[in-house]
Amino acid sequence: MLRRRPEDISLLDLFEAIEGPLVASVPSSGSLSEYTIVKLQKALNDVTMAQRNELSHVCLADLLSGPDTEDSSHVENATGIGEIDAAGVRKSE
Repeated sequence: MLRRRPEDISLLDLFEAIEGPLVASVPSSGSLSEYTIVKLQKALNDVTMAQRNELSHVCLADLLSGPDTEDSSHVENATGIGEIDAAGVRKSE
């Protein structure tokens, strides 16, 4: 699966190659009602789908490229932590 060009490997591919499938699962607990389990499973499914979607839109090449080769302003906006240098370290203000 990972014998492809970095442009063709998503973070989802990388995650699942290491950790296995990204799936939502409610831990078994005898103390939760069926209604609560169903609602919790739906919420976890929604979160997992959002994670899968986000991870599938970032490729390994995006992480390997420096700010000179691609606009890195999306990093600041996505993380909310301020400006990031080429090594991925937050710049002090």
